[in-house]
Amino acid sequence: MRGIQVTLISAVVLLASVAACGGSDDSFDGEDKPLSGSDLGETEDARAFLDSDDGAVWCEPMSIDALREFVEKLHAAGAESVLFGDITEIEGRRLSAWLVIELPLTGPSRATVFRAFNAVHHDLGEDEIQDEGQKYLDLPLD
Repeated sequence: MRGIQVTLISAVVLLASVAACGGSDDSFDGEDKPLSGSDLGETEDARAFLDSDDGAVWCEPMSIDALREFVEKLHAAGAESVLFGDITEIEGRRLSAWLVIELPLTGPSRATVFRAFNAVHHDLGEDEIQDEGQKYLDLPLD
């Protein structure tokens, strides 16, 4: 019985942590305030996180393979960095449900990153994000 209680408590903590990762007031959706570095919490390079043994991604809207492909497209488009943000540790696993893209400051690669991001954003049923000079784009994965 105790094992069931621990599992249920862990599941509740996991769901609460996932809910806190995406869709917070700190995300940029074109109308809210832009992210700043201090809003990101603990971060890690997306490629490294996906390849790590203890990293876990809560990825509701797409498969892990599609997420890996998206990360590669963002890098190829010229993103300064692609990170998992607000990483939380639960039962020895690091969990994130928040992809953060650091944009190039200027140049054609900035527009290319927006196109790559908006293609996936559109496929997920979300509105296109406009370039308003923000430093980051983010994609909640929960």
